[in-house]
Amino acid sequence: MQTEENISKVFLNYFSKLGYDTTYTKCRDIISSIINDFVKSKKYKNKQNQRCIMDIFRIWAYKRDCHNFGEGQRDISYYILISLYDYYPKTVCLILKNGLYGKYGYWKDYVSIIKKIHEIAIELNMTDKEKYKKYDCLVSSCREAMLKQRSDDIKEMNTWFKTVSTKKINQYNLNEFRELVNNTFDKTKTNISLVSKYLVNEKSTDNNKAYWYIGDYNNPVVIKHVAYFVRALLKSYNDNGELENYNKKIIPYNVYKSYRQYNTKLRCLINVLEQLLCSKQWSVINPNDIPNIAKYKIRKALLNEKLSENPTTEELLTGNRFPDNNDRVKCRTNMNTYMNSYKNVDSNNSKNIDEYFEPLYSVLSKSDEGVFRYNK
Repeated sequence: MQTEENISKVFLNYFSKLGYDTTYTKCRDIISSIINDFVKSKKYKNKQNQRCIMDIFRIWAYKRDCHNFGEGQRDISYYILISLYDYYPKTVCLILKNGLYGKYGYWKDYVSIIKKIHEIAIELNMTDKEKYKKYDCLVSSCREAMLKQRSDDIKEMNTWFKTVSTKKINQYNLNEFRELVNNTFDKTKTNISLVSKYLVNEKSTDNNKAYWYIGDYNNPVVIKHVAYFVRALLKSYNDNGELENYNKKIIPYNVYKSYRQYNTKLRCLINVLEQLLCSKQWSVINPNDIPNIAKYKIRKALLNEKLSENPTTEELLTGNRFPDNNDRVKCRTNMNTYMNSYKNVDSNNSKNIDEYFEPLYSVLSKSDEGVFRYNK
């Protein structure tokens, strides 16, 4: 029987082959080799098998994570999860439905996964029927996650709105709503996500690229991305007067309009980085909301430092770019506080690691596919 040390070496040898230039086929073959070596073979104990499969999902989270300790790799994380879908479809759908890409990555990942499935289908020479039948559950899980979070955010928005206005929210045009938000909205007292930023617009190129299908698996009908999402929000009556999933060909224009308007108003409530930079609201920027790659690219601006000159000792508190601008100085203070909080984190500490993976553990513990029932 293999020792834990030997198992780790074998396991890490597989994943050392994953680089930025890894294709889906290569990733799928690596996942397949691991499954065959650790799960289907008899050379490892059952508990060791379970641990290795859990570690594959942990590596998925680590590869995608762009906020904390991870590598921030998008495509490889998509390839890993889509490959695992071949073996653990229910578990992968649980991960998607529970919004873990919103935790370790960002909400746009859900749209990107749909586009990636189309690329993979071309690579594998799959027909529309084959693609629809195999990946429909995965794609519908992406849609469910985004729409559920959108629904939660709308409830939060309505709760706040009732405290500041006696009118109905649709009685405000966009300019009036923005003014109301600027005068009365306190983001620290609400829990609104960034999902609205990444909900696809009808004029976006992703509306065509991230399409999907409806209808029978043997006769799929292609529909655009926004139509696919909006349909999930609708119900219709059948011949018996019972409510069922919307199955009519045409979606009323006012439904698209309402969907679009709510998305726009939700975007007014979130502190989107680009909006804050353009409006020069530097002190409102929260470093925790910025992906690591974006944070690195604009780190000098966030720290209020000149591009080619470091601050002197006297400028350590204010920075040397706009030392007299209180808004920029506050942004620097927030950024330094954020960076110092990570200097005090020991990434080798098992407690920190368990906290880091807790959202993943929580989802995997709900899986009924039988490979995660052990103590982490």
